[in-house]
Amino acid sequence: MVRRHIAIYIRDKGTLISSLVAIFVTIGLYILFLGNYLETTINQSIGENSGNFLFVNTWVLSGIIIVSSVTISLGLFGVKVKDDETGIYTSFAVSPISKMTIVLSYIIAAWMMSFVITLSVLLVWNFVMGLLGYQIVTFSILPLLLIYIILNILSATSLTFFIVNFVKSVTAFSSVSTILGTLTGFLAGIYLPIGALPNYVQYFMKFFPPTYGVAQIRSILTKESLKAITKGDSSSTIEQLKLYIGIKVKIFNHVLENYEIIYLLLAVTVLFTLLSAFQLRERKNE
Repeated sequence: MVRRHIAIYIRDKGTLISSLVAIFVTIGLYILFLGNYLETTINQSIGENSGNFLFVNTWVLSGIIIVSSVTISLGLFGVKVKDDETGIYTSFAVSPISKMTIVLSYIIAAWMMSFVITLSVLLVWNFVMGLLGYQIVTFSILPLLLIYIILNILSATSLTFFIVNFVKSVTAFSSVSTILGTLTGFLAGIYLPIGALPNYVQYFMKFFPPTYGVAQIRSILTKESLKAITKGDSSSTIEQLKLYIGIKVKIFNHVLENYEIIYLLLAVTVLFTLLSAFQLRERKNE
C-alpha cells in the first residue's frame, strides 16, 4: 500500500508541483526581503558582523525543512482524499486490513516522500552555500540533525493526516492544504520571527507542534554561526536573541530543552496516529 500511495503521488505532476510551491515561496521571500529584514534585526540586536549572512541562511533553511515536512505530507494525503471520493478507501475499510495498518500506510508514504524531498533541499542548499565559501552541515552534526528531521516529519505527517481525515472532497482538500501550508509559515515563525509578532499570536503559536520542531532544528544548524556572531556578547543578550528569533521556545516561564521537544513531538506523533485510527474506525461504524 505504501508503494501504491507514493506511485500515485509521483504520477500526479500537478499535486507534486503544488506541494513544492510553499518551499519556493519561502525561498522567494528570503531573497526578496526576509533575508534583509533578518540581517537588519540581528545588526540592531548585536551589531554588524560578517557572519550574519551565514546565520540568516541557516535560520531560513531550518524553516524550509519544517515547511516541506508539512506541505509534502499534505500533497501525498491528497491520495487519501481521492481514495475517499472515488470509494477506493471503502474497499480498504472492508478488507481484513486493520485500521492502524491503513493509517500507517498513508503516514509512512508521506514520511518517506517528505524525507527524500527535505534531504534534497538540505543537500542543494548546503552545496550552494559551499560554492559561496560557507559550510552549513558538517559530519559532526549530521546524525543528530537527521534524527531531528525524522522526528519532525513524523509529527507533521501524523498531525496533517488527522486534519485531512475531516476533508471529504478533492475541492475542499485543495483549499485546506493551501490554508495549512500558509499558516505553517506564520505559526512556526518562519516568515517572521516569533518575537516580532503580538503576544496573543505567540501564545497561539505555542499550540502548534512545528513551532517547537523548527526551534529544535535551528538550535543545531545555527549553533556555530550564532556562536561566531555573538562572541563577546552577554549570555542574557544571546538568550533574548534566541527567544526572539525562535531558536528557543518558552512556555510557562520555562525554556524548553531539545530533549523535552523530542518527548513533545513523539507524543504528538503517537497521539494523532491513534486518533486517526480511531476516527477511521468510527467512520466505518456510521
